[in-house]
Amino acid sequence: GFARGDVAGRVLLPVLNKSYGPYSGHAGWNSWFRVLVADGGSANVRIRYFGLDLPGGEQSYNVVANREFTVFQFNEGFIPNGFAGTAIIESDRPIAVLANISTDVFTGDTDLLYNGIPLP
Repeated sequence: GFARGDVAGRVLLPVLNKSYGPYSGHAGWNSWFRVLVADGGSANVRIRYFGLDLPGGEQSYNVVANREFTVFQFNEGFIPNGFAGTAIIESDRPIAVLANISTDVFTGDTDLLYNGIPLP
């Protein structure tokens, strides 16, 4: 769940992957995140990815959020396979962000779910 302190206008996602570390026919690590508008309304959201393998080290785009939306990094065409980076999600309304990283390379507990880190 989310606590009041998890909601902000800027949220950091410190670890995001797209087909990072493929092995023996497996895709490797992949991530997704969900943005939730705190009051259930609409918000203008900017997604800013940062990573060494992105042109200029950064790529961004805007989304109009109606309550919530989910972004899967494996669907982001401008992110190259092998991506290991971060994102900052910025909004004109308070948001909470939940992220997940999973792998098909290993067996057992293959998921890591975390709350985004609110930024000032």
